[in-house]
Amino acid sequence: MRKGIIVGIASSATLIFGSTLALASTAMPAQTTPAQPMSPAPAKQHVDQQELHHFAAAVKEIQPIDMQAHTVISDKSMSEKEKHQKLEGYNKKITAILAQHHLTPMKYEALLKKAETDPAFAKRTESALHEMN
Repeated sequence: MRKGIIVGIASSATLIFGSTLALASTAMPAQTTPAQPMSPAPAKQHVDQQELHHFAAAVKEIQPIDMQAHTVISDKSMSEKEKHQKLEGYNKKITAILAQHHLTPMKYEALLKKAETDPAFAKRTESALHEMN
């Protein structure tokens, strides 16, 4: 059940961050920056106990926002502008939660992807979430 929660949060995190990033990329002029070296695949990176605790705590706090975001995204009565404004607000809340738990949005998304693709990490995350309840 918890893995399903993690997968659901991953999809809405991508939607929330993705919609904001998409808007930002269309609003800002293109910048020329050197290519960043690629980091190792998330499934291959080791996550220590402290980082796991930060991640699990962030997941737990983000779950209610995730449910609100899904409601907004599926609300046919809201205009795209209204949806975007709501998602922007959720993005700010999520970013604050991540900062509080010493995570960046990119690191959080990488850990979500790892939880989706690495059964051992998903189990560790599930255990950490269970300990918090």
